[in-house]
Amino acid sequence: MDDSIFSLNEQIIGKDLERLKRYNNSFVNVRDTLAPTQIMDVCADFGFATAAVLKEDGKRTGENVAGIRVAQLDFDNTWTVEEATEHPLYQDYAIGLYSTPSHGKVQDDLPDSKAVIMSDAQAAAIRTRVGQAMVRFRLVFVLSEQLPAVRVPAFYAGLFAEFPMADVSCRDRARMFFGSPNAVVRIDNPFARRMDKERVDALVVVGQASSSLPACKPVKKPAAQAVDDSSPSEMPNGQPERFNKNLIVILANGEVTTCKDLRKRMKSGYENRLACFSPFRQENRPSAFVQRDAMGRLYFNDTTARKSYAYA
Repeated sequence: MDDSIFSLNEQIIGKDLERLKRYNNSFVNVRDTLAPTQIMDVCADFGFATAAVLKEDGKRTGENVAGIRVAQLDFDNTWTVEEATEHPLYQDYAIGLYSTPSHGKVQDDLPDSKAVIMSDAQAAAIRTRVGQAMVRFRLVFVLSEQLPAVRVPAFYAGLFAEFPMADVSCRDRARMFFGSPNAVVRIDNPFARRMDKERVDALVVVGQASSSLPACKPVKKPAAQAVDDSSPSEMPNGQPERFNKNLIVILANGEVTTCKDLRKRMKSGYENRLACFSPFRQENRPSAFVQRDAMGRLYFNDTTARKSYAYA
């Protein structure tokens, strides 16, 4: 089995979406030679992007993920540091935590696109903090051996059962974690033992038995409208212009894909609504959805701009 601990992208420092589009194919596996404090340095001092162990260096896709050795949990203004660090799993296995890029910024009102992938308790916690400085941080665990990619979603579901206020978008096996250069770092267990196979297996069992693996809550879908091939789609600048199948899309979990690939992925019906960053304007947090209409065509619903965009 691969002795790598994670994949690393030195071309992406901090939360840089433009460089993510350019360098998503530049992830390289890192061998398991790092001390716990060095792992934290990579993420929270240098601020490099990290992801799962890949089968081959290069592109970060679900198909290219071999498994994970490092598990990270995000808390986006839903829990305090004290609440997270008092948890027995944190005390037994976590290296520590570090602040993520939006930590300390003022909490705006919660957009629907973000609320839909949260529990009601998480959304309520955030809405009570509107106008206050955000507390956003990430816990870091290291596993004793590589967890195969196929078991990653159930493992994270087990972690979410233990940490119900964590961001469920971390469940994706191809999830990328933006680094946070010059972050606030707290290392409580510099010699923390790695999460053993028995504990990992127990979390997988909990995740598999969960009534629902982390997924978007059902929401009312806008009425589908057929797209006339002779009528160009509306674009943000108000000019009639189509966007094509090669349009790059960044999903809420950080995955970079294209409209062409999304259409194939959503055709199965397993995923028919995904949160994403708007492809038509700059934004720091996802405020849009990509969906399929009744004819199987993709369209974007930008909740902030209050516009929908379709392509044939």
